[in-house]
Amino acid sequence: MKMYTKTVCPKCMVAKSFFDNNDILYEAINLDQNESARDELVSKGFMAAPIVEFEGKYYTNMNEFQELVDQLS
Repeated sequence: MKMYTKTVCPKCMVAKSFFDNNDILYEAINLDQNESARDELVSKGFMAAPIVEFEGKYYTNMNEFQELVDQLS
């Protein structure tokens, strides 16, 4: 599981805390520091962080994050 974040991003901080509190492991990728990852996501139509990638699917909001955590629990 990968979580794409930005350095200054309140929603990213909330998402990280949410996954941490639910003991879900993820690889955090900072889009401010990883231009190739940023370009790839933009080419797929994503314009805002956080974005979670898991098993080829992308999740972009807290409702989707909750559904993912529920599936993994």
